[in-house]
Amino acid sequence: MLDSNHRVVFSGERIDCVQHFDAAPPFAQTTLTLLIHGLGRTSRAMRPAAHAFSGAGHATACLDYASTRTDLGSHIDSFSELIRDLPDQVQRIHFLTHSLGGIICRGLLARPELRDRLRASRVVMLAPPNRGAALASLLRKKIKLPFEGVMGPSGIRMAEAHEDRHALESFPEPSVPTLVIAGGAQHGRGYNPLIEGDDDGIVAVSETYLREGEHQLVTSLHTTIMRHAHVHRAALAFLFS
Repeated sequence: MLDSNHRVVFSGERIDCVQHFDAAPPFAQTTLTLLIHGLGRTSRAMRPAAHAFSGAGHATACLDYASTRTDLGSHIDSFSELIRDLPDQVQRIHFLTHSLGGIICRGLLARPELRDRLRASRVVMLAPPNRGAALASLLRKKIKLPFEGVMGPSGIRMAEAHEDRHALESFPEPSVPTLVIAGGAQHGRGYNPLIEGDDDGIVAVSETYLREGEHQLVTSLHTTIMRHAHVHRAALAFLFS
């Protein structure tokens, strides 16, 4: 068991860790926001947002996962187990996601066993490749083996999602209130000449849209949008309005 600073607080078999967790003081808040980072990142990338949320009096948990090593289904399985084991005091779960984390969130919200638990959720997605990623598709075609070796199964899925609109059918769009915040240059063209239209250097603005839900655009790169003060304010207002 690790604390929020990644220090070991207890070790042993899973059942022992669960018992140790259950013996801890009760969780003080009824609403928890789960922060899910993007491909190739760690939970540290979401800490600026977590600090903004905690400063506003809200409880958060920054989740880690091996984003480049296993497929989306495995990530969703791990987080499903975590959500099922959350204390009963947590009555409402929100999500703040970055990039690939948004697709994982879509998968979690679609899980039948979590439907009642997540019914009251709200979601804020930062720079999500909701329609796949043209850059991932291009790199996979140009440098197939290095791309697949570095980005792994989840990166491959994002490339496939750009090439085939059915590739994300098992990750339906959220049925709960959702805000998408995309990054871009906002002057006709984006930061990356390899991507058509406005973009944040990695994901095109056009690739972030859902069929329903709110959408905002900020001037930001893909790798820094989660540090953006305006993003923090917009996310807090949407999740806790």
